[in-house]
Amino acid sequence: MSTLAEIEAAAADLPLQEKRSLLAWLEGQLRGNGESAPKPAPSASWLDELAALRLSLTTGNPGTDLQEILDDLRGDR
Repeated sequence: MSTLAEIEAAAADLPLQEKRSLLAWLEGQLRGNGESAPKPAPSASWLDELAALRLSLTTGNPGTDLQEILDDLRGDR
């Protein structure tokens, strides 16, 4: 896979707000305004809350990794 294809594949999986942030950063780079990095999405705090909620609701019993489940589902198509 070429580098551009890898970048496109990674960007396709980003949440909409992060895609917009990345696009704004890339536009700034192309226009030469010198902005150093994309600004974090304002929704980053809810990710922390989600992680805390997951920890508070865990049973401590290991299970199947989510990525394995998704891979299995994609393989069935």
